[in-house]
Amino acid sequence: MVATSGVLTSSTVVCTSKHKLMSISATTIADCSTSTFSVKVWDSSNSTTTGKVEMFRIQTKGNHSTGEGFNFEIDTHGAIAGSGLYVQIAGTGQVSITFE
Repeated sequence: MVATSGVLTSSTVVCTSKHKLMSISATTIADCSTSTFSVKVWDSSNSTTTGKVEMFRIQTKGNHSTGEGFNFEIDTHGAIAGSGLYVQIAGTGQVSITFE
């Protein structure tokens, strides 16, 4: 069964058991030009990242001069997370994780 994390703006554990990572949607906002928006997805059942596998990373900035943010949709083709999914977020933006 396909599920979603909903819209996330801070780091959170999405699931705590084996799942397939199906897709990642990320959005920056226009006023993040002075800092990087970073999303890391870890194969982890909690917020511990030491010794865990980083499955995905995205880093970007919005464009303050033109007022434009960026939208990303990444198909991860059902990558297997054996322990769970922990999403680590830094900066200003939003992310949504789809998994099954």
